[in-house]
Amino acid sequence: LISHLIIVGSLLALMFIFKDIFHLFELKTLDVRYVLRDKLNKNPKINNSIININIDDYSIKQSGKITEWPKTYYATLINKLSNANPKIIVCDIIFGDSNDTLGNVDLIESINNSGIVVTPFLYSDILHTNNNVDFMETSGIEFMPDFPSEIYSEKKKYLLFTSMQDVVNYSSSIGFANIVPDPDGVVRRIPVLA
Repeated sequence: LISHLIIVGSLLALMFIFKDIFHLFELKTLDVRYVLRDKLNKNPKINNSIININIDDYSIKQSGKITEWPKTYYATLINKLSNANPKIIVCDIIFGDSNDTLGNVDLIESINNSGIVVTPFLYSDILHTNNNVDFMETSGIEFMPDFPSEIYSEKKKYLLFTSMQDVVNYSSSIGFANIVPDPDGVVRRIPVLA
């Protein structure tokens, strides 16, 4: 009995000491379990009324746009989605005042006409020093935006990024859009909307 307790205690001590390695191992076994579940056709059923539109690196490369798509592309997409009468359109793109100012009017108009677009805000509880100023000025993303709710009364503790103010004003609401990858860099969990 004592030898069993020593073995179990030693294993627990090893797991505690090397917890990062064991966590990465667990993530890899999770990937294998997802692949097996797919091979066995045991994936959960997803409601066919939920559509996820992704703009991946391949799409951006094929379009010939290196850094960003014109906002008119997004305006066209929002207009087409709105014509299908969805209940909500959740967007995870922060539209800053970028070089593409010509598309601002079209984008804002499409969001306003839709009336069901939720635009994102990104949140960090790590306040950075002034080295963020250049990023904020060049990106057009609003730093520490004004939120009407009292829930944000302690916002000075946090770093918040939202789209330009007109996009936020015409959106039906804003939603939390942070996506946190696992320690190995893989994103395994994405909330549909928070």
